[in-house]
Amino acid sequence: MVYIDDDQSSYIQTEQMVRDLINSYDLSYEISVDEFLSISDQEVKVRVTQTTTLIEGEDFRDNKASVVHTLRWQNDGWKFFGSEIDEVTYVEEEQMQQAFTTNIYNYITLEAPEMFDFLVSEEIDINNDGTLETVNLIGGPEESNSNMNENVEITIDFEELSIPITLLAESAPILYIYDIDQDGWMELFYETGNRVKTIEMYRFSDEGLNHHSTINGKLVELTPFEVVTDKEIYTFNEIAE
Repeated sequence: MVYIDDDQSSYIQTEQMVRDLINSYDLSYEISVDEFLSISDQEVKVRVTQTTTLIEGEDFRDNKASVVHTLRWQNDGWKFFGSEIDEVTYVEEEQMQQAFTTNIYNYITLEAPEMFDFLVSEEIDINNDGTLETVNLIGGPEESNSNMNENVEITIDFEELSIPITLLAESAPILYIYDIDQDGWMELFYETGNRVKTIEMYRFSDEGLNHHSTINGKLVELTPFEVVTDKEIYTFNEIAE
């Protein structure tokens, strides 16, 4: 507490709060200076961004706070006199918002580096409920047939459920994830093939994850209600038929 101004009225409360934090959690702090709001011989006001991350403990939410600190000169040194928190953003909420934005405007790509022995993962809000699910694209080891991997698996890990499907790969596969019909649920587009590329489309239903259709060609672009390949353009209505 040597950096806290002992003349301020809240010194005892601040001291107790710091002790409670130290006794309850092991925290990591990262502070960056945003701007100096005022500077004089006796007082400085500075706006900082403080990121607090839990290392050990329970029931603590990692957060990023915008704080204005007031420092005053006392006994040959600058000491904190007061702090005002302007805004607090919780890290998981920020990540979910980023994922939600990604779901609306872009599609997610999981690309295997080769045809065998791979694991590619991504966290994404599959059903737009504010919770991130984990999507894994997994390739088994090379066995007797070096021209095809018969042990490729896609798993979608929800909070209390994991949905797997098993596929083949004739080349390093690519999995695209996108809400093609803009209903809040993401569809899966699995692309593989050696000389001839095809895309297998999967959709969620009450029965789980089901194969929906096979689309010819290599994917060029996904847009709302439209799949563009190097062969032609498919609208969602055409695919549904």
